[in-house]
Amino acid sequence: MVQSLLWKNGYKIQRIRDFPGQNINLLELLIKQLYHNYSETTVVQIGACDGKSDDPIYSIISKGNWSGVLVEPIPNLYKELKKVYHNQPDLKLENCAIAKEDDTVTMYWVVEDDSLPEYVKILASFDLKVILKNKPIIPNIEEFIETIEVPAMTMESLLKKHSIQHVNLLQIDTEGFDYEVLKMAFQAELLPDIINFECIHLLP
Repeated sequence: MVQSLLWKNGYKIQRIRDFPGQNINLLELLIKQLYHNYSETTVVQIGACDGKSDDPIYSIISKGNWSGVLVEPIPNLYKELKKVYHNQPDLKLENCAIAKEDDTVTMYWVVEDDSLPEYVKILASFDLKVILKNKPIIPNIEEFIETIEVPAMTMESLLKKHSIQHVNLLQIDTEGFDYEVLKMAFQAELLPDIINFECIHLLP
């Protein structure tokens, strides 16, 4: 379904690969090509987290002439995100989720605790099952999962609010909701030059 959606909209799908010993980052190579074609570049990041943790585009957009909007629904992660990009006024930040309606939504997230691995602080999802996938590593993870109500807007509303008509880079990492965000982007007639998304929680 994901391949069909992308192919119909003119995209070639390519898994990001490592090239051992050659230090090649495919995403960075594609971004460099953008710099040759555009004097200014625009990014939309859905699921920006704290701005750094496991973020494939931090090293790219923290330098260079980028504008756009970064979206993060969890308040404590959003607070860290603001610190990371406080000196880049052309990057607007939104403390909300991207959902199918402009409303509020319920999300599951893992509260911070000194007994937990560092990476769990970034776990948040609409789907409880996605977080429970970490039980092999954290058998008692249920004890640290809470629900939180967050504001939500559609992709179309986000783009209208920030007057965004064209995006060079769409980055999506939403712990299982990635396909729905892709669909909303195309329904809003957004055709970014590059789309980078997480697929690990999507069904085969």
